[in-house]
Amino acid sequence: MPAMGTVPAPWNQPFDEHFSEFFGHIVWAWAIAACTYYLIAKDKKGHLENI
Repeated sequence: MPAMGTVPAPWNQPFDEHFSEFFGHIVWAWAIAACTYYLIAKDKKGHLENI
């Protein structure tokens, strides 16, 4: 997005922005993993083949 000019370059962004992005990605990764594990645990008939 910096190449398109919609946000400033990473070195011009405040540290808080990088901190927020880092922990935001951790939360998203955990949520996706938790949903995947839940679906696998509830799949008694073996319908989930692409996970």
